[in-house]
Amino acid sequence: MSRFRVLLTAEAERNITAIFDWLAARSPGGSLRWYNALTLALDALAEHPERFPIAPESGRFDTTVRNLQFRMRSGRVYRILYSIEGNDVHGLYVRAPGQDLAR
Repeated sequence: MSRFRVLLTAEAERNITAIFDWLAARSPGGSLRWYNALTLALDALAEHPERFPIAPESGRFDTTVRNLQFRMRSGRVYRILYSIEGNDVHGLYVRAPGQDLAR
């Protein structure tokens, strides 16, 4: 049983859809592998969100923003930016390689 509940913002959901669609247009199998890796990363947040580091852009927000990175077989690194409030983990953004820091 998970200690924390992971809640995705509308922005994070839009990010996920955009990344998935971009990958699917290039590699349907790659997009499914990415989605599976994302799901595993979100599961890790539900278990131990405090173990991941503070995000480089955390100072731009009113709350502490942390950063979970997950790497694909291709070597590309994706990031989930999130905050913790009580027993809730708020997924704020999902960033692809090469994207600017979140605002």
